[in-house]
Amino acid sequence: MLTSFSVGTFILNVLYPPTCVGCERDGGWLCEECVRAISLDAIQGDTVSVGRYANPTMRCLLTHLKYRSATCVVESLRTLVRRFRSQHVGAWPWAGESSLTLCGVPSDTRRMRERGIDHVEHLLNIVQAELVPWATRVECLRRTRHVAQNAALPANELRHANVRGIFESHAPMTGAVLLVDDVYTTGATWEEAARVLREAGATKVYGFVFARG
Repeated sequence: MLTSFSVGTFILNVLYPPTCVGCERDGGWLCEECVRAISLDAIQGDTVSVGRYANPTMRCLLTHLKYRSATCVVESLRTLVRRFRSQHVGAWPWAGESSLTLCGVPSDTRRMRERGIDHVEHLLNIVQAELVPWATRVECLRRTRHVAQNAALPANELRHANVRGIFESHAPMTGAVLLVDDVYTTGATWEEAARVLREAGATKVYGFVFARG
């Protein structure tokens, strides 16, 4: 049986057929050729990244979701994570943990209201379903204030100063945490969130990001 959501999606796809964000070919939001054209990262250290933000297709997927509220690309991102998982050889950095808390770097409340979605929530759904279904998902952090977007600042110490103190922990933490975000450029935002988690009691903070800048 078709749900109202699937009927609505079907009608939209008929009226406005999806085109690949990479090559604009009709038929889907990400064609197989563009999927294969995205080079996947090798796993090094405790922060795992799927690919590179410099790749135009990867950048389009993430910016469409984050800035245009284009949830239609979520399944394309899921496809990338599945491909990443299938090509990964060896253990994940967090494989030795007996328990794992999954949380995201919290989005700015004001920007979520403007965009109508929390893009990190969609990314968390993908990571949990495809990589760590056994992890416990918790909203560990919250933002303490609104700040300028780090992406608009030079990639230097200004970014670290901009985000210093913008997160606080909901409650004391125990055990290991897998901290998810969309992009890791200078690492200022992710590292600040990880610092707060460690100060709250997390024994280890692993990272998963969809792109590294």
